[in-house]
Amino acid sequence: MPRTEIYDLYENWNDDFDGCKSDHKHLFLLLEMGLINPHIASILSLSKVMKAQHHIESIQQIQGIFVCEPWRKTENSDILM
Repeated sequence: MPRTEIYDLYENWNDDFDGCKSDHKHLFLLLEMGLINPHIASILSLSKVMKAQHHIESIQQIQGIFVCEPWRKTENSDILM
C-alpha cells in the first residue's frame, strides 16, 4: 500500500502505551490550538473500508483522509461508496 499510512491504535497502544498516549495528546493539542486542520474526505463504516482502500489505491489524488467509525453506521458518510 504505497499511497496509504495505517496507524493501528490497538497495536501501538499494546506495544508502546506511553508513546501512543504522548502522540495522541500532542495531536489533540495541535487540533485544539488550530495548528492542524485535517480535511476529512469521508467518514465511513467498517463495512466500507475495503472499498475505500481500493479507491485510494486506484486514483491519483485524494483530497483529505478517510475516517472509519466501526462502532456505528454514519449518516453523512461515503462520498464515494
